[in-house]
Formats: sequence, C-alpha cells, structure tokens
Amino acid sequence: MREFIRIERQIRLENFINKSEALLPPLHLTRRWTTTLIELYLGHLRAEDTEWPNSKITALDVVLRTKGIWVHMYVHTPVSARADRIIKKLIAGDHQGALRDANRLKSASEGKKIGSEIQSHHSSHKHKIRSYEKLLEGIVKANPRIGHKEMERVLRTHVGKGVIKRIDDSLSEIILEDGRDFKLSGLKDKIYKLRKTI
Repeated sequence: MREFIRIERQIRLENFINKSEALLPPLHLTRRWTTTLIELYLGHLRAEDTEWPNSKITALDVVLRTKGIWVHMYVHTPVSARADRIIKKLIAGDHQGALRDANRLKSASEGKKIGSEIQSHHSSHKHKIRSYEKLLEGIVKANPRIGHKEMERVLRTHVGKGVIKRIDDSLSEIILEDGRDFKLSGLKDKIYKLRKTI
C-alpha cells in the first residue's frame, strides 16, 4: 500500500510540474498553482519518509530541506525578455546600464507597456485550438454518435504519436505531450460539447 501511494504521489507531482512548465496559468490562479505545487511536494516527501504513515514532515521541513522554496511559475515573455537584458548587462560588466534598465522595469510607464504586450499576446492566442482539442474534434466529426468508452479506446491508439504521452489507468488520466492532463471521466462532457458545435 505504501509503495502504491508513494508512486501515485510522485506521478501527481511530476504531472503538475510538467503542467506548470507547459501552460500559461491565468494570473488569478498563480497563487493557487504555487500552493498546489508545495502541497504535492509535501505529500511526496511524506510518502518517501520511512516512518509513513506516521510521518512528522511539515511545510517547514520543505523550506529547510530546499534551503528556501524557489517556485518557478510562469513569467510573461515581456518581463523575462527585459530581465534577460538586465542579466546580460550585469554579466558584461555594464552595471550602470543594468541599473537603468532595472529602474525602468519597475516604473509605471514600463508596466503599462508590459501590460499591453501581455494583452496582445493573450488576444492572439485566445481562440487557438491546440492539438488535443483538434484530435477530439476530428474523432467526433468522424463519428458523431461515439460514446465516451469508445472515445477512450480510440485515444489509446493515439498514445505516443505526438499528442498523447500516456493514459494513466491508476489515476484515470490522459497525460498530454504538452504537459496538460485530463480525467478520463471528463470525456463524456467533452463529447457532448463537441457534438453541439458540429
């Protein structure tokens, strides 16, 4: 039992890390994602503890073990590009230039420019349909009467072909190559929504 839980928690942690690296979390969800990541890591450490299930590992132990939590969530490209320029100037020894850029980065006018660039990026990607959604749409168009069990069987034939990384039966999840994951139980709802658009 302990080994099963240890593996399950490790897989959940890895899946969430992949998800947070591959997706752009909405700004209002960044804090929740950070909290979830810490909780998953804490659960993973507890399962690794030889004294589990009587583990005494706490969130403080997570901080001490990592010498401070450094959680890398998504940083918008306009911000990271500016930060990269500052770092390059520091490496090149241009401390005055780096300081000027850093002061500009924290100014209200630069904040407005960054906000505008981020908004433009979101607008251009708002209606972009990704490969998994295209795959589902194609399957439903080919067979509008398809049920969720049959859809699952068809999706299994696509594992390892560039869109679906694996289907995890222990977690009942579809793991995508882009890091996203979906519950198999959600297929019924997806099929229903796609039928309405065909």
